[in-house]
Amino acid sequence: MGEGDPFSSCSENHDKKRTRRLCLVTMIGLPCSGKTTLSKNLQLVYSRWNDINLLPISYDDFVPLETQKTFPSRPLMAKCIRRNFVSTINFMAKELGITESHGKDFRWKSFSSSLSADADEFLPKETFVFELANYFKRNEKYVGDHSTDIIILIDDNNYYKSMRHEFFTIAREQCMGFCLLYCHAPVDICLQRNAKREQATRVPDSVILDMDKKLEEPDLLKNECDTYCLQVGYVGSRKSKIRVIHYVFTRALENPVSPLPLDRTEVIEKERKICSENAVHQADLILRKWLHSELIVSSTTSAKSKKQLSQEMVQMKRLTLEKLRSGEIVLRYGVEDEFEYRNEILEAIKNIKLEKSNESI
Repeated sequence: MGEGDPFSSCSENHDKKRTRRLCLVTMIGLPCSGKTTLSKNLQLVYSRWNDINLLPISYDDFVPLETQKTFPSRPLMAKCIRRNFVSTINFMAKELGITESHGKDFRWKSFSSSLSADADEFLPKETFVFELANYFKRNEKYVGDHSTDIIILIDDNNYYKSMRHEFFTIAREQCMGFCLLYCHAPVDICLQRNAKREQATRVPDSVILDMDKKLEEPDLLKNECDTYCLQVGYVGSRKSKIRVIHYVFTRALENPVSPLPLDRTEVIEKERKICSENAVHQADLILRKWLHSELIVSSTTSAKSKKQLSQEMVQMKRLTLEKLRSGEIVLRYGVEDEFEYRNEILEAIKNIKLEKSNESI
């Protein structure tokens, strides 16, 4: 290896034949934060390595940008398409772990049947089957060599904690390594880079700004899926970055996610609590905006009346959050269905307001 190879100091750890290990790497970051550029750089470097193959797979390869631009007005379609993408990654990981070809046709048919057709009007589910088959064909020399480890690098925004946890669950079910690669860049830098893109690949600025507000940063102390997380800045030496990234990838390969215990009660309760806390946090943000807008509308009210109104609204907000925590309020939609979730929260506080009014009669 040449002196400029960032892996030269690690070569002694990779000179033995072994059964293939798999690692799922989930990228995080705003559009134009450098995820795809980093992915290409890593692929170039790993292509010179004999015992570890890196397979980058991008959400954009399956879902055209023009389709993604319609997501804000079609949240249910967006959810369905994302679910199909996660299922595709799940199937991909399973196939990479299977050494024999027996039953391959049946597995692919089962995969196709498992995909949802609810968004076929906008993106047929067969697109995922077709694109993954082509992906395997393009990377046949890596997919077929079971003497090498494989790192699956998922190039997507993954701005919600729940999105990352879906991939963590895949890694846990298949005893794979797992880690996060957080490409951090200030939103103004992302906007500047976006402006330099060609029109066809440019993301609406409103999408970047909105995602910046919603992005839930990894919490290594709180979330199990964030245990191996590396934040990569938008400045600095490419060589030093890749050295550190390779170290984290290697650690994740060597420490696959432990499978769930036979008694899953404790784990399920822990995951439910995480989802509940996330839902309450998002509800709190929605209600803060609602409270602010309601006070603006009541700006013509006297100072005394306005103060009383503010106190009543704060109390209603508190009651709504308490009922959400206790499970008294049950929502049909999760935080990923932003539009429906917001409407349900606002409907809940309106019902509490109505209850309070009836009590005072």
